[in-house]
Amino acid sequence: MKKLIFATLAFLAITLFSTNGLYAQENQEKINQKELQKKQLIEKKKQIKELDSISEKAQTTSEDELKQLIEEQKRVQAEFDEQFEHSSRSFSRSNGRSGGFRYNHTPKRMFVSTSMQFPGGSGNNTTFSISKNFDDELTFSNDFEYEVPENVTGLYFTFSSELENGSLKITITKPNGKVFQVFSVAPVANVDWNKQLEVKDGESKDYAGTWKITISTKEAKGYYELRINSY
Repeated sequence: MKKLIFATLAFLAITLFSTNGLYAQENQEKINQKELQKKQLIEKKKQIKELDSISEKAQTTSEDELKQLIEEQKRVQAEFDEQFEHSSRSFSRSNGRSGGFRYNHTPKRMFVSTSMQFPGGSGNNTTFSISKNFDDELTFSNDFEYEVPENVTGLYFTFSSELENGSLKITITKPNGKVFQVFSVAPVANVDWNKQLEVKDGESKDYAGTWKITISTKEAKGYYELRINSY
């Protein structure tokens, strides 16, 4: 009888120790995850601040300087992506997992739709920027227009989006009615895209004029940002 009681107590002690150890491990993983989120949030804020500074400079630059600033924006974005990927891999290794850690921070953005003239250069530098943060699920559809001047020599497009729920579709249509680009976003993956287009002599008729941007969402929760620069 004593042996049975002793064995039972030993079994309970081992079980309790194992449970506490597992709980402590899971709790430490949660702490590590929160620390990583804080670090990435700080890095993201720094990146947004630097990109905003570059955008402000673009409003008072010439055409050549604008191209340099566009390249600077691409460099800052690439550096942040590399830092994020490295910190995610480090977190996975420290927790003995093969998968990566998904960054769920959604920047708080206000709705913006602008087209502004940049002084300097040939005077045809303009930017169209539109973004939206969905705190709650939203369903809507709308068209926007962006005017590209006849003396355009190039276009630069950037698009990014992340959804927690629902779906988002953006269609960019050229002035001649042909579809230039379609984005379909779902929660399964984030989207980051950019494209630089040089307009050669004689091709301006294909790009100058009114571009149409059609945006539609279905029960979407997350954010998107689209920017078009013409120069």
